[in-house]
Amino acid sequence: MRPTLTLTLTLAALALIGCGKPEETASGSTTNPKTQLATSIADVEVKPGDEASLLPIKQGARWTFATEEAVAGPGGQARGNSDVIFEMSKVEPWGGGQKVTIEMMTGGKVSNRQIWGINKEGIFQLATGLKLNALTPPQPICRFPVKTGDKYTWTGKGTIGDNVADMTTQYEVKGNRIVDTEQGQTKALMIESATVLKSKGTVGESRLAVWIRPGSGVVRLSEVTKFGNILRSAKLRLKSTSGL
Repeated sequence: MRPTLTLTLTLAALALIGCGKPEETASGSTTNPKTQLATSIADVEVKPGDEASLLPIKQGARWTFATEEAVAGPGGQARGNSDVIFEMSKVEPWGGGQKVTIEMMTGGKVSNRQIWGINKEGIFQLATGLKLNALTPPQPICRFPVKTGDKYTWTGKGTIGDNVADMTTQYEVKGNRIVDTEQGQTKALMIESATVLKSKGTVGESRLAVWIRPGSGVVRLSEVTKFGNILRSAKLRLKSTSGL
């Protein structure tokens, strides 16, 4: 038995369900010389007007992540490792900027979908799941301009499985952090979030950390979530990119 990858890559953690504080770094990463992630330890700087570099959008672009997952519940426990590919399959105008449909593939099959949007206000998640269930209002991943120490809150609705969930997420921009990827160490902007979600009388909570680097997008993600009697954890580390 192995966990099924259902990552949303949002700071609200719709599909992974759990609680706990994500680790800031992890050991044991490997270096992949075929990829092009800058491994400089210099601070990341996002100048006003350059925020779009945090989500490089190009149809057909791909990110490959090494993933580690664990799940525990009444039926037992399971752990699993795999590679998952995020591919930008469709790019469209949105809100004065662009939105992109991202297909997540494991073992050559699409396991999940998301729609992300970017405009002058920030990076947002618009929908998630194979059926692309909407998040209302759009859920921020990163607000612009990016300022270390910024805190903000989002309240809205999403889905867990086929059920509507009320959600509140609190964010904090931690700023530059050294982070491990499958390509080695680099610096990236770290954003932490904590979410409380309620659906059909069940309350869950999630804590997530995401690291974003200009020109690369998300390079690392760590999440622990709990919903009902199910506890999940997941980590993603960037292995490679193509088509950027």
